[in-house]
Amino acid sequence: MLIGPIHSSHVCWCLLMRLSIITKLSMSFLLDRHEGELVKKVIENVLSKLRQDFQLDVTKHLVGIGDHVNRIMKWVDTPTTDARMIGIYGMGGIGKTTLAKVIYNQLSNDFVHRSFLADIRETARHNNIAYLQKQLIKDILQIEPSNVDEGISRIKSGFKGKKVLILLDDIDHKDQLNALARERNWFMAGSIIIVTTRYEAILDQSKFNVHKYDLNELDQEHALLLFNRHAFYMDHSSKDFEGLSRDIVSTMGGLPLALKVVGSYLYKKTNRKVWEDVRKQLKNQPHRDVQKILRISYDALEDGHQQIFLDIVCFFIGIDDGEVARFAMYMWEDCGFYPNQGIEELKLRCLIKIGDDGEFMVHDQLRDLGRSIFCQGQPLEKCSGPWDDNYEGVPRVVRHPERRPWFHDFLGAASSGDSKFSEVRWLEWGNPGNDASLSTINLHLPKLSVLDLWGRVKRIGKESQRIGKDGIHSWRQSSLKFSTFEVVLI
Repeated sequence: MLIGPIHSSHVCWCLLMRLSIITKLSMSFLLDRHEGELVKKVIENVLSKLRQDFQLDVTKHLVGIGDHVNRIMKWVDTPTTDARMIGIYGMGGIGKTTLAKVIYNQLSNDFVHRSFLADIRETARHNNIAYLQKQLIKDILQIEPSNVDEGISRIKSGFKGKKVLILLDDIDHKDQLNALARERNWFMAGSIIIVTTRYEAILDQSKFNVHKYDLNELDQEHALLLFNRHAFYMDHSSKDFEGLSRDIVSTMGGLPLALKVVGSYLYKKTNRKVWEDVRKQLKNQPHRDVQKILRISYDALEDGHQQIFLDIVCFFIGIDDGEVARFAMYMWEDCGFYPNQGIEELKLRCLIKIGDDGEFMVHDQLRDLGRSIFCQGQPLEKCSGPWDDNYEGVPRVVRHPERRPWFHDFLGAASSGDSKFSEVRWLEWGNPGNDASLSTINLHLPKLSVLDLWGRVKRIGKESQRIGKDGIHSWRQSSLKFSTFEVVLI
């Protein structure tokens, strides 16, 4: 503590001591710096510390990734006068996104302007390319374009004066790459764009001179290490299961996602016959048939927990709203699925993750597995499901009615007691307009658990609505205004 008059020299000396501790630089080094250099050093250090708090989330205890990072960083460190693109490609579940995130985090301290667009394939399917452009431009320029053409113009004109770091995750069509990063002259020299994709051809069609990186499976040693960390929570196999572990890993190959999921399924399984059954199942699957390998873990779930997994992949992926997850728990509890136990089971088996805001997160291979199960094995590109806006079936969860052209027909049919609506568990009902009118009488949804009302609903009905058999577990009301509304719980 300083006592008495405080002089600038005292403050400088305290700052130097503090900076020496934070930056781990010697006092003699700092004393030799000019004032301008010292200020610059302080700013750089503070910014570096702040950026570390916003690094992308990466799985702990990574296996076999160090060599890949070193090879890519060696290329990044090569001097250049242009913007550059790194293209990481390989099959689903191989670890492309994880590698890209590690590279992004290592580079992030060198960039003020950064953007991470996650799961572009799925985001473009639900929204559109303009939505992705808006996110990218908002991250870098803090403005939002109104359409794709304006978005391209904003990127071409606005990004030229900023050195940017961008990660475009899971690109699956050249139109997506063209709209977001078509040409290197759109970007300032020193900018780096990292792209992950399953399709090498997309990288070949880019007007960048792309540094392509083919990410292959883990070798046997690293594959066994990753499997052991999930099956035994150790770096080595339990003595009684060493041979079986090697056989399973050898049969399965070096796909990280499959190793994690199958290893997590076998965790605490002490009966050798269970392990031998898994080995037999794997030997009956074609090598690298990821979906069939992952299905082993899904099939071992009890029925209620299987339905929770299917509900998540069909209805709740990509919703950054912990409240939605809470309502989903109400619904599953009403179904008798014991959701707290079910969610823990899914997490332990590495089938889902829970984000910082309580949202559900699922690897794209596991998402596709669940949706394929919903489609009863039909190819996903030929099967429509409740994750599509044009789905014509009756889902268990009816959300975003403004996107559903059949919603008013749904109300009419449900009011007439049509039995095909008897399985609806969640109804979101509202309208963004100022004079919205949704009229229905005697709405009959006997298994409804969640009623989510929002917007301005002028009139829900002239008579009482018959909703639910034992009451509604959750009722969210958001800036809701009614002129007439009465609910009778029966």
